Amino acid sequence: APVVTVLRSLAATEGNFPTAGLVRHTDGALLGAAQQGGNGGAGTVFRVNPDGSGLAVLHHFSGGDGSYPMSELVRTPDGSYLGTTQFGGRFGYGVIYRIAADGSGFAVVRHLQYQDGTYPVAGLTDGG
Repeated sequence: APVVTVLRSLAATEGNFPTAGLVRHTDGALLGAAQQGGNGGAGTVFRVNPDGSGLAVLHHFSGGDGSYPMSELVRTPDGSYLGTTQFGGRFGYGVIYRIAADGSGFAVVRHLQYQDGTYPVAGLTDGG
């Protein structure tokens, strides 16, 4: 049977229900998202060292900037990351967001509208 090792348990302020996979940044840190919790209550994006130390919340979602991030982050050619949230944003249908590995430059790239597709649970893929 496979051996499972808990690297880090998240406190409610760090995020709850991290269901998306973790991605490894070029410096070795792992980046992920938690569906709920954080200071805004609507989920977080976080980074942690592979040994579980140094956990830092990069962004606390509050609803207007998205909520319920469920997707794995995708690295872009410029080194930042893209992700989606299932809910929240201007229209309530979720958002596509961008964030740097150090947490700087968080921005909503698109507030999803009905005609875009709604409530995304899957992540984005690199288009080349």
